[in-house]
Amino acid sequence: MPDPADSPDLEALLPMLRPASEALQNRVSGPESLTERQDHLIAELHHALFGKQAAHRYRDPISPV
Repeated sequence: MPDPADSPDLEALLPMLRPASEALQNRVSGPESLTERQDHLIAELHHALFGKQAAHRYRDPISPV
C-alpha cells in the first residue's frame, strides 16, 4: 500500500489548476451563447415565414428539452 507521505499535496495543486479550469469554462461558454443566439434567429425566421405561432412551435430536433 502506498505511503500517504509520498502522495502529492493536493492543496498546492489548486492554485495551478484554477486558471486552467477558468480558461476551459470560458471556451465552453462561448459556443453556448452562440447556440442561444442561433436558436433565437431561427425562431425569428420561423416567425417571419409562417407567423407568430410557428416561432413558438419550433423545437430543435437535436435539443434534449
